Amino acid sequence: MPVAAEANEVERLSDYLHGALGQDSYFQETHGFHVDGISIETSVLPNGWVDRLVPEIDPASGAVGWCLDPHDLAVAKLIAGRPKDVDFVAVLVETRLVDSVVIRNRLLLIEDDRRRLALARIDALSPRGLPEADRVAWSRRREHALRDRRSKVDEPSPADVLRALLAAD
Repeated sequence: MPVAAEANEVERLSDYLHGALGQDSYFQETHGFHVDGISIETSVLPNGWVDRLVPEIDPASGAVGWCLDPHDLAVAKLIAGRPKDVDFVAVLVETRLVDSVVIRNRLLLIEDDRRRLALARIDALSPRGLPEADRVAWSRRREHALRDRRSKVDEPSPADVLRALLAAD
């Protein structure tokens, strides 16, 4: 999702991204993946997601992209509930890139009719993920890595701009 101060500019840029980098584009043919341009209303996300954005720094250019925390992304995918989304979250859980307990706790913050099904989905995936005995150490390592990543970024998070967009809705 592109970030801009006004919702109509986010929509315009999102449409542009979708056209230039979307499915069946030259970009996809060249690089083997595509980009879906979305708006701030596209996904159901848990409260506080804007404060958990994770910077991704391109080593070649130094450009910074702000990405959803993988747990927040998993919440959105489980709420959407399409088979490809559930499969995506299954891989995140099985490879221990996310903690199913964190996802479950964030799902509890969602007020949506699909929450019950999303909770059932994460409960079914949990046994294939992080063992309870490893959870504390895993969380410590993750928090350290996130602090380290954020410390290398001079660019401010777009959280304030996103909060303003959310408040305007």
